[in-house]
Amino acid sequence: MRTILEPMIFFLISLVCISGIWALLAPQAFLRLNRLCSTWVETRGFETKLSANRFSLDRLIYRHHLISGSLLLVASLGLLYLVLFHLAVTPAKVEQAVAYQWFPLFYESLLSFACLAGIIGMIVGMIVFIRPSSLKLAESWGNQSVSLQPLVERLERRFDMVDLWVERHTRLFGGMVVLFACLIGLLVREVMR
Repeated sequence: MRTILEPMIFFLISLVCISGIWALLAPQAFLRLNRLCSTWVETRGFETKLSANRFSLDRLIYRHHLISGSLLLVASLGLLYLVLFHLAVTPAKVEQAVAYQWFPLFYESLLSFACLAGIIGMIVGMIVFIRPSSLKLAESWGNQSVSLQPLVERLERRFDMVDLWVERHTRLFGGMVVLFACLIGLLVREVMR
């Protein structure tokens, strides 16, 4: 892992250092790129399209509940069979296969989530197959429209204080970036030893 991480960190620090040197030597070109990257993206059109395009599969599922319930049941049983009999590896084999310490924990969590999804899918598939009308309450709760407006309103504010400071003090910003890139590079070099 160290052989992969060192060149990546060196590359990122080099990019930061190059951008700082660029801000020191050619501040006007750096500011042009900053303005180009800081363009405002309007999301209102996307939000209206997203909230206008509503479709419903409920009628199709209710009309063909035997087919949809059996498909959901078979898919859930297939997932459970795959997880329990083919993907459930002992932790010793997982640790031998991958040297990362976090991977066995992540793998076990993923298997547990897949088992839970298979069990829930199997229950829902049986309910849809036998009596789909008993899911009406859950369906009405799940079909409620979610408005993105509060989230979008929070994101539509401009925070350009940093950009204004960089425009006023471009060379100072470049010098600080180069200095911090060098310091971080030295720290990373000492930690990686």
